[in-house]
Amino acid sequence: MERYSIQKRQTERRPALAPARLVVTERNGDNVSEQELMGDVVDVSLGGAAMEISDANNPLLKVLRERDLKGELHVLMPDGNQVLTIPAETVWVVEHMFGAIHRMIVGLRNDGSAVARQASATLIAALPDQVEDTTIS
Repeated sequence: MERYSIQKRQTERRPALAPARLVVTERNGDNVSEQELMGDVVDVSLGGAAMEISDANNPLLKVLRERDLKGELHVLMPDGNQVLTIPAETVWVVEHMFGAIHRMIVGLRNDGSAVARQASATLIAALPDQVEDTTIS
């Protein structure tokens, strides 16, 4: 029975804490291009923040998996006006399987660096009161 509950928990979709977009900047010589991925913040901790991507078929995800790109996580605050921008030293992507649907988790590298900790602390403080400091799995 315990095993079933663990498996069930792994296939459930995480509740969204706030809508967000990830802006990825790619530099190729003198050319600079920016692309956006839309999704929701689903997890935060003092070491990083995770975002679940809405469009798991976006070709940008393949690019993110293949090499490290600079990115910024833009979190839309509950008031609908303020945008919190979190600089990411390095963008990482982890693919998760939720039932038959692939979802992508994108966020700050969970390395405990000063930049990641400060950004995550800012995010935790800005999100609704019910958000707890959790560990990214």
